[in-house]
Amino acid sequence: MQALDEFTPRLIGSVSTGRIRKNSDIDLHVFVDEIEILETKLDKLGWAYTEDSITINKNGKMVSYTHIYIDMQFPVELSVYPRRELRVRSRSSTDGKPILRVSSSALLQLILDEHGEAWSQHIKQE
Repeated sequence: MQALDEFTPRLIGSVSTGRIRKNSDIDLHVFVDEIEILETKLDKLGWAYTEDSITINKNGKMVSYTHIYIDMQFPVELSVYPRRELRVRSRSSTDGKPILRVSSSALLQLILDEHGEAWSQHIKQE
């Protein structure tokens, strides 16, 4: 997430709620008005990815969003939204409740609170 901070990433889905399954991917919402800026960043990072356009029904209107699938040790899916939608909290397609979105700084704090010593060891190894 830190590598994508300029796109204000928000962790969502099973990883954010702790209900991780064997085939869970890491789902992030990212916010950028020009997709090319994000693509350039991903290319600079050397991350292999594919893109798809997903159309959803949003308040009775069909709206298309870009999804980017990053091939890593654990698969990552980026749902790309315009910056103006940063403050808009989507609802879950499974239960209709607002989606829990975790910022990069909130995730780091959670890691430090729950696994501070292990995190310190991880950072020392890098």
